[in-house]
Amino acid sequence: MKKPVNIEFNPEQRRKRDFFTRFALGFGVLLFVLAVLSAVALQRGDFFDDLFNREPTTIEADDPYAWLHTGETTLLIAVHDNAAQNLRMTFLLHADITQRRFVVQPITAGEGLLDAALRTGGVRGLQQTVDTLTGTPSARHIAARDADFIRWINAMGIVPVQVEERIDHRGDFTLTLAEGSQRLQGDMLLRYFRYLGTHSPHAQAELFAHVLRTYMVPRHAQTPAALETRFGHLAGILNTDISHPDFFARRDMLMALLAEPDALTIEVA
Repeated sequence: MKKPVNIEFNPEQRRKRDFFTRFALGFGVLLFVLAVLSAVALQRGDFFDDLFNREPTTIEADDPYAWLHTGETTLLIAVHDNAAQNLRMTFLLHADITQRRFVVQPITAGEGLLDAALRTGGVRGLQQTVDTLTGTPSARHIAARDADFIRWINAMGIVPVQVEERIDHRGDFTLTLAEGSQRLQGDMLLRYFRYLGTHSPHAQAELFAHVLRTYMVPRHAQTPAALETRFGHLAGILNTDISHPDFFARRDMLMALLAEPDALTIEVA
């Protein structure tokens, strides 16, 4: 005669088994997240330093929520070669979102001083040096290598420029531009920035202000989701300590600002 199967049902044991299963799955997910963060940290050595050790150094030092309430802040903008040895351009961008006003301030210093600050202290060292030189501390930075700047421009779109006279430059880089209206992609625009920087930092700042005017348009913020996607994409290209919480706290301000670009004032100090 066939022996009956013994089926034992123990609810308490079942609950314990389910608990340990969920615990193991949760612990596995935690390990995966830590592994991803570790990989990010290895690729970008200043990740955790930026996350935990950023010191507010502008009006935010007196009021950490100043930008949240007023939309006012100062950003360091820098582009450097891929080896972080030589600067292509350096600006302070004074932003007052509620007043719809942006002022680009070119930074000039003794030859090689800013390059040396970047070389020895990275973007953070450059930021400290610029803060000292100008007496206007910057709250955040946006920096890019040559290759990243080119990717950013290409992602945002072609920049139309008006070239005052023909350019035929030869040196550590080459640039040939005809007189008149030109439409520049990332590589040519970077060369044009470099060319202007060797002649006039103010003209270089004027070109940067023109790039801002070109991109401060409603199509980059048709919906909150579109603006969030744009920020996430650019934050993945550029080196910046503007965090996602920073962005989301000011997203509605930016939406309103980009909805009426004709009301913006973008000028050079």
